[in-house]
Amino acid sequence: MQFWQSISYNSPEDCVELAKTAEQAGFDGVSLAEHIFHPMHLTSKHPYSPEDAPAFEVHELWAEVWTTITAMGMATARLQFATAVNVLPLHNPFEIAKTTGTVARLTNNRVALGCGAGWMKEEFDAFGVDFHTRGKRFDESIRLLHKLWTGKPVTFHGDFFHVDDVIMVPPPTKPVPIWVGGRSTAAIRRAALQADGWMATGEPIDETIRIMQAIKTLRAEAGLQGPFEMMAIQPFATLTPATVRELADAGATSIKNFTFCFVMENPKASLQEKQAYLQQVGDSFISQFR
Repeated sequence: MQFWQSISYNSPEDCVELAKTAEQAGFDGVSLAEHIFHPMHLTSKHPYSPEDAPAFEVHELWAEVWTTITAMGMATARLQFATAVNVLPLHNPFEIAKTTGTVARLTNNRVALGCGAGWMKEEFDAFGVDFHTRGKRFDESIRLLHKLWTGKPVTFHGDFFHVDDVIMVPPPTKPVPIWVGGRSTAAIRRAALQADGWMATGEPIDETIRIMQAIKTLRAEAGLQGPFEMMAIQPFATLTPATVRELADAGATSIKNFTFCFVMENPKASLQEKQAYLQQVGDSFISQFR
């Protein structure tokens, strides 16, 4: 079992320091969420927040994910990185392929593209992208990314993206893993049939296990075999060796701790307090499983 930490809602410079501490403390990886901006007056509803709660504080920090992951990769030796999540259908897949392929080379293949369909219509409107076709764009982008990462000539004609006989070099030395996040029926099916893994959203353990079983069933029915990442998300403080074993037996390959504002007593903790928390988690929790 691998153990990850979400480090979302931190400045990019603090993310680098937190990544170094996480590696020293024994974590296997860290993840970073993406939003390009946050509307001062948000009308879109976050699907995983309580009905009467805002998705985020307006002034929450959103480090740009790929430059920050590159900086973290340069500052560490073994720590893995993932976006959780990149809003893939918001972006041009040619740019995502080039960026992630380069980051993978610079980090010695320690990066995964964790991606989701997105929920903030305001973001799509600002980018000039149709919010209502994001699912189809998502599926098409995944197919195109896999082709572009090969470093071989690509001809592709879909509903949204068209290209004839182009090559993207240098390619990553290995395909960048795509992990799909979400618990909707579409997200579960997309993860099982088109991706290399699934990322939970923080649902209760029994629901996480139900989804993992559904994914295994879909993959078996499609004849899909081989490695497949399943990342559960749970506050480490609520876990015991027994619950970790339960998740592992159900198919989880990693468990990620919630970001600091949800697991520390002080939601406005300083960088030094967050670093001390990471070290404490490594010493008292992760060390049990090494």
